[in-house]
Amino acid sequence: MNQLYSGYCSLFTLTRARLWLLLFVNIWLVQYALAGTGRHMLPLPLEQRLQASDLVVEGEVISKRSFWDERHENIYTSNILKVYKVFKGSGQPEQLEIITEGGTVGLEKHVYSVGLKLKTGEQGMFFLKQQQRRPVTPKQVTLSTRPYGSEQGFIKYDIRTKTATGVFETYNTIEQVYQALTSRTNTNYRTIAVNRELQQARRNADAQSPMAPVIADFSPKTISGGTKSVLTITGTGFGVTRGSGAVFFRDADDGGTSFTEAPEDAYLSWTNTQIRMYVPSTGADGGTAGTGEIKVTASDGLSATSVAKITIPYSYTNLYEEDDDNPDDNIPGVFKTGQPTLINVDGQGGYTIRFGPSMQNNPEAQKGFRRAMNSWICATGVNWKIGAPTTKAKPASDDEITIVFGPESDVGENVLARTLSRYRGCKVLSTGEISWWLSEFDMEINNSVTWQYGPGPPAGNQFDFETVMLHELGHAHQLSHVILPNVAVMHYALENEKFYRLLSSADIEGGNFVMSRSLQPNICNRPLIVLKEDRACEITVLEGEFTPEANVLLTWETSSEADISRYVIERSADGRNFEDIGTVPASAANTFTDTDPLPGTSYYRLRVVYKNGEEKYSDDVLIIDPSLLYVFEVGPNPVGADNKFMITFLVDRDTPAQLYLYDTSGRIVRSLEVVFTDVNLPLEFDLSGVSSGLYILRWQTNAGSGTTRIVKL
Repeated sequence: MNQLYSGYCSLFTLTRARLWLLLFVNIWLVQYALAGTGRHMLPLPLEQRLQASDLVVEGEVISKRSFWDERHENIYTSNILKVYKVFKGSGQPEQLEIITEGGTVGLEKHVYSVGLKLKTGEQGMFFLKQQQRRPVTPKQVTLSTRPYGSEQGFIKYDIRTKTATGVFETYNTIEQVYQALTSRTNTNYRTIAVNRELQQARRNADAQSPMAPVIADFSPKTISGGTKSVLTITGTGFGVTRGSGAVFFRDADDGGTSFTEAPEDAYLSWTNTQIRMYVPSTGADGGTAGTGEIKVTASDGLSATSVAKITIPYSYTNLYEEDDDNPDDNIPGVFKTGQPTLINVDGQGGYTIRFGPSMQNNPEAQKGFRRAMNSWICATGVNWKIGAPTTKAKPASDDEITIVFGPESDVGENVLARTLSRYRGCKVLSTGEISWWLSEFDMEINNSVTWQYGPGPPAGNQFDFETVMLHELGHAHQLSHVILPNVAVMHYALENEKFYRLLSSADIEGGNFVMSRSLQPNICNRPLIVLKEDRACEITVLEGEFTPEANVLLTWETSSEADISRYVIERSADGRNFEDIGTVPASAANTFTDTDPLPGTSYYRLRVVYKNGEEKYSDDVLIIDPSLLYVFEVGPNPVGADNKFMITFLVDRDTPAQLYLYDTSGRIVRSLEVVFTDVNLPLEFDLSGVSSGLYILRWQTNAGSGTTRIVKL
């Protein structure tokens, strides 16, 4: 039997991975290489970065360590930078700290799709803002900073080719970076330490043979990323052994403007004439392998780029992680790539999604989200369902999937929406193998964007809400960006007035691969996700409400009724045991009125009967009598010999509450913090150890408060 280590305390403490779909602009700037008009963030000109930064330095990341923040809500990474040159800023800092969002602590992982990700050994130019040092950072460094402009706060050096790239800019030589900065500051840089690696690379360049590698061919020409699919590259001059050689793919996260390097464990074999390797999804530098040319760099730093382009129709999101049992020894660990799986988190087969207050106040947005969710469910069988609303205004690592609108200051400048995937893992001690699973995802949607919620098409400066939700839910499905314009929903870019409300064959193939992988037993013995195969895909929206006449009115929307014979309306008191209460022909209006609803809470669903006799189901909808909402009741009262009474408090969303039991002198004898949920089961209150007598029970929620007398016999 394998010994497993699972480094977490509660069952679903979360890790964060955030993958974003962003706005695009038509813009031309000197030195900015733009791949078409669709971009995923607005460029920050070099002048602006220089002016806004407190420090601009050339340096190398010499160590890094991730840590939890003070409230144990998010993971950050402390990157220690060795400073070589200072282009702006006072002092002579030999080392400084750069705090970046995300990282891994034990077997919990936070990944931010828009956020600077650094690795040990990377060199480049850093644009930094000074900040107060966090008390929980692992390294005691005097100067703590954060990158200005996130990824745009770093111009990365390629020491082998002596070139440099930013998110929107390319430099043919590193000296061009120096010139671009000093010409704008009108001052020379200060040298703090000699950059010996860069110095050696320049000497090597002078002594190099002109025999660069040549890519003759590669196969197959179309191949998926992150699925362990094998690519064979043939040619000459690759080197007898790999050494520090590498293969690069166009980065799908920026539409192929830059290249991303294949991770260490992607290579299967390397000879002077042939390279065999897995096509990755996640690169060693955090990018995503996408459609385009392939570049091979030999160990001597010489490179070749293919004439033909590889096509990557879909990419399974992989987690690239360093396995290092002793991070303090400054010896790199072993880097491993993992395929995270979808599991049965909610005990009902998969994942339960909740709308925050901002989504609750936008019925059209809810419908657009449901249509997008329905598309994925019906294409791949992914087990998603809509649960009770939540009072949470912002997502947090709290075991609850939340969909909210947020201000641009939270979501990000010019960001349409972002998905936060949170992971947890376990490790086989004998082999070091780590298995990751998705424990939660959250989504924030920019409330500053002009949205078209449908069903009409977007116009003018509108962005199509359903298209964006399809894309973001694709990230939750564990699919990464691709470069397939006008084809795949997972294409990295979306422009205003454009809409793609149908999943492509590539999107569906990728989603089905993730599902097939997730249905295989995992080493962590996590409960497997259950395929949602009995879904009536034609039902896109089912809603219900109490009418002024105390009836329940059900309405539903469909994508097609061509194959449907009738709808059977079913009702349940507990959400498990349903009974038939009526039938509506497909030819009639899609409404039904329950004139004798159950008291309190009821669950309704549609059993769709098709013309061929097949039957499938809609999702459930929970209906609560509004006259009974937030009514606090206790019983039995007086409390008998068993020392227990039950509290009934019907809610339509998760509602935190504080309960205080006072004696007649005003002393608190019992207190509880609880969360009433839409399951609406009675809460047991135990009076064991409490003397007989009269007590006052006070309850308090965000919606109100009250008191009731309790008598214990």
